[in-house]
Amino acid sequence: MKKGAKGRHLFRFALIADSHLNPVDEGNTSPWQTNHLANPRNEVVVRAVNILKPAFTVHLGDVVHPLPYTSSYKGAAEYANNLYQKLNHPFYITPGNHDIGDKYLAGNPAATITQESCKVYESFFGEQWQTFERDGVCFIILNSCLFGSDSESEDLQWKWFEKTLSLNSDKRIFLFSHYPPFIADRNEENNYDNIEQEPRARLLNYIEKYKVEAIFAGHVHTFFLNQIFSTLSYALPSSTNFRQDYAEIFRVNPAQEFGRNDVGKFGFFIVDIYEDGHISRFARTNGSTELIDASEISNQMEFRPENSKPMNISVDMCHEWCEVLRLPYNPPLDAFTRKKVRNDYSILNLWDCGIEHIRIPVSDISDDQVWERVKFLSHLGIRFTVFTVSTFSNLVRERLSEISNSIHAFEMISVKPDEKLVNLKVASLDIPVYFSPIYIPQPHSGSAGPFDHTMASGYFVSDLSEHFQAPKYIHSGRDLDGIVVRVPYGDSVLDAIAHLGALQSSSDMQIVANICLLPNKSSLNNNDDDAISLRVAEACFASLMNPQIHIRLDTFVDIDRGYFLRHGLFDRRHNPRKAGLLIKQIKDVYGALKNLYVSVEVKSDGVKEFQLKWDKGALQLQLKNGIFKEIV
Repeated sequence: MKKGAKGRHLFRFALIADSHLNPVDEGNTSPWQTNHLANPRNEVVVRAVNILKPAFTVHLGDVVHPLPYTSSYKGAAEYANNLYQKLNHPFYITPGNHDIGDKYLAGNPAATITQESCKVYESFFGEQWQTFERDGVCFIILNSCLFGSDSESEDLQWKWFEKTLSLNSDKRIFLFSHYPPFIADRNEENNYDNIEQEPRARLLNYIEKYKVEAIFAGHVHTFFLNQIFSTLSYALPSSTNFRQDYAEIFRVNPAQEFGRNDVGKFGFFIVDIYEDGHISRFARTNGSTELIDASEISNQMEFRPENSKPMNISVDMCHEWCEVLRLPYNPPLDAFTRKKVRNDYSILNLWDCGIEHIRIPVSDISDDQVWERVKFLSHLGIRFTVFTVSTFSNLVRERLSEISNSIHAFEMISVKPDEKLVNLKVASLDIPVYFSPIYIPQPHSGSAGPFDHTMASGYFVSDLSEHFQAPKYIHSGRDLDGIVVRVPYGDSVLDAIAHLGALQSSSDMQIVANICLLPNKSSLNNNDDDAISLRVAEACFASLMNPQIHIRLDTFVDIDRGYFLRHGLFDRRHNPRKAGLLIKQIKDVYGALKNLYVSVEVKSDGVKEFQLKWDKGALQLQLKNGIFKEIV
């Protein structure tokens, strides 16, 4: 998704990756039981895609699971063709290594691409490379399995590719490839999942020269997002299974079948094309094999351009959000190298929520590796609140200045705003400065009973009144732009935001409301997803009623060890929890209502009822098991 897709919506297309279909009349062609579900799972995908009515669908490869030299290939290919004929729009295929043979790489676990395997592929699926156009936009499909083969076919494809780019140099261009150019670094070593270095460099040069808007790839069965000059490079999850070697990137035990059946990772992409830019979104199928679920799956992509303005909500990125690690060398895929990868699911999760604002510590700005991703997210339209409890280097100051247009606020946390070095450096930056006082617990001297370590920041709502005066910088003399107010767990979010909204309306002081999901004692575990869903829903509706108040949710991903344990919007495998699915739903469905007023009542049976009133109507909603239903 490029920053600020603008103008008229032109059309949308769908992307399916790594379906790994099996023959109908045979058993599972894989040792993994998850693969046995590939066919029914993709029946659901096709039904859901049809409901969304894209202009066309592109498959990013590995249509089938059996390899082209096996006896099972014919049956799988025939089933695939029958399945995708059910799509009610044009359908294109990008050759994958299971469809046409692996790329050339020492230590490959399967037979490489050959002239014979290409003929087998073409007999079932047609051309290995092709181009087509829609509304003046050029789309190019490549056979990336040929790259590095030094074959006559590779040479022919390169010549065709360059000519096609040249003929369409005045158009927007999108590329489709089974293999992504790279995983984490454009100069990374060759591995099972990237394009070899020499053809990779050649491909990247073409991408830069012709200003390709985006390249979409599959193969990895997981999500990666990179930038190649001005081009976005996407690697997409599978519609069928998760590559269990990538379960290593999550700091939690793998899902079912050693991670392969991590159903929260399965789905397809929808890409909306605008006059300027595009928006890519992930439709999770959760591994459904029931056709009746297709309608609900398609509802994730509800298209309402009039509601595209995000709610004034941010999230705390407590966990490392762009961690790079090296996977263990282990057969069969990368038995002889440590592959460097990065967990990019935080970006996908932000898109899932429709959230475009995150809070990060100043150390993320000073860390060179994280800083590169901060700049990248800034390019994608993400805004930042950066906080510190101490002074910072000139390097940080320069970097903050570089992305100042993407900085919502610099948050100073201290007992009082009199840290001279912090103030002097911040005062010289053209960014808003907010103050968050450190909460100091009362002394326990002479008291009996347990002592609980506590550390928090932000004013309490009870600290504020209509006569409240925010402190000035003691050393710089500059007025603060805003303050942070903490809303503890258990306090009504709707009531707190209503009070803060009234206070802010009579003052020039901006207010950030930090909505706590963390429990009030360090020994507790707040894992009540229904209660958290209620709190998040209240925060969303409060934001729609009081857009001038910036609302921050203090937990993006679960805190499942340490202190103050709690569920967040996503679990440690980066799959959405109930609360994570509510934010975008509320934004998309109710975000356009004018003069909205919302109240909530929790019934004796635990059902939460929301009363909505606006200038043209009223509505009653029930929130049960994290799902809103309208009461007729």
